[in-house]
Amino acid sequence: MINSSNSDSELFLLWKDGNEEAFGLLYKKYVVPMLAVAKKKLPDKELAEDLVQDTFISFYKKKATLPPEISIPAYLYVSLKNKIFSYYRKESSDQKFIAHITHAGADVDHSTIEQIEAKEFEERVNLEIKKLPPQCQLVFELSRKEHLSNKEIGLKLGLSENTIEQHIRRALKQLKNTFKDYIHFII
Repeated sequence: MINSSNSDSELFLLWKDGNEEAFGLLYKKYVVPMLAVAKKKLPDKELAEDLVQDTFISFYKKKATLPPEISIPAYLYVSLKNKIFSYYRKESSDQKFIAHITHAGADVDHSTIEQIEAKEFEERVNLEIKKLPPQCQLVFELSRKEHLSNKEIGLKLGLSENTIEQHIRRALKQLKNTFKDYIHFII
């Protein structure tokens, strides 16, 4: 009669001879202590359970090739230890890969593309400015390109500050309507 009082080697030999109940008894004997070890070494319970289960599956699959004098606990614990090491090796490798990709992505120089886009946008703005009435265009360019104050523009063109403000408002209104989505570049 087979029961839990049989030694590991007796259970192992019975299992090798085809008695699946013997494997079940070995499993019941070692699964809880192995889970305890795995839970201490791994970040979560599910992962610990998976690796312990994988250890027993590997053990089961190697039944025919394992020697009769094998130490069951030593085999199971070493196998579990190797699975835990493999997990951390893979995790470390994955983290290094992610760090490398993230770092490599950060090193990509977008300045050329940004310069081209900025140049194209500036050309579009200049085309729109050229559509303004001549005096409005001149006032806007003096204000935004030469960075003159309204007072300085007024003195230079012989216009009141109020007229200068009206020309700038008109230009901005037209540009805002044309470039609604890009207004932060203009102002």
